Amino acid sequence: MRASKLVMCALSSTQALTRLDEALVRSVQCSKQARKALARGDVPVAWLDVTAADDAVAERLAPLLAGPARCAHDDDAFEAHNARTKREFVELFAGDGLDPANNELAPATAVAVARGLDLNAADAFCDLGCSAGALTMAVAVATEARLAHGVELSPRGTERALLAKERCGDDRVDFFQGDLRDGVDHAAYDVFYCGIRGVASRPRVLGDLLETLCAQDKPYRLVCAGFGVDIRGLYEDRVSLVRATVLRRAGAGASYADAIPLYGEGEGPRVLLEYSIT
Repeated sequence: MRASKLVMCALSSTQALTRLDEALVRSVQCSKQARKALARGDVPVAWLDVTAADDAVAERLAPLLAGPARCAHDDDAFEAHNARTKREFVELFAGDGLDPANNELAPATAVAVARGLDLNAADAFCDLGCSAGALTMAVAVATEARLAHGVELSPRGTERALLAKERCGDDRVDFFQGDLRDGVDHAAYDVFYCGIRGVASRPRVLGDLLETLCAQDKPYRLVCAGFGVDIRGLYEDRVSLVRATVLRRAGAGASYADAIPLYGEGEGPRVLLEYSIT
């Protein structure tokens, strides 16, 4: 298993290397290959603490991410909201078997993830399936990345993300509506994060994405939130699983119960997997 200089640099901002407990390994979705590598201890693993400093940055981030007020269930606007949701699903998600569920990180968690990416002024970042843009905005607020962009298939999600961009006023930030596989100028970026839902559709979507990235003569980093990729086929010789990161509150232990879920509250995936594309 290869470990790049980028990976070791990023690990410097986390806690000591350790092995994951069985429950954390099992929480990784979509890739038996990744679970086996983690269980064998083949992959460097680090815990990233969400700190009081992250909370302070999140306080500045939260107002930028504020969404519209919720409609009452007997309000005409609520009916219009539901009708638009159904239309988006039918037109953009259902035909390709995609999951439209939002996957928005809490502000402090987004800040910690952004910090853990160890981005510098030469890096162009893109969140693939950015929802309302929390992580992209955290990258802009908490790092020196050259670009902080996001692509989202849902037009409504993109509209909300663009509202956050307007509030921020940072020229590095932008959001686009489109499919993460063919609606992005991938060559414009260096680091990708992907937190899309859909256990059934993810392998196909990520396979298409990796084939696109590997067709280009450029290295990339791809961070997957809670799921892995079986490395095979056309991109087998260029893609490596190089590290795993688990988030926790500062002072917590190192078990599944201590790890911060990546998809909201309660049960679910808790391991970030980083792939190097060389």
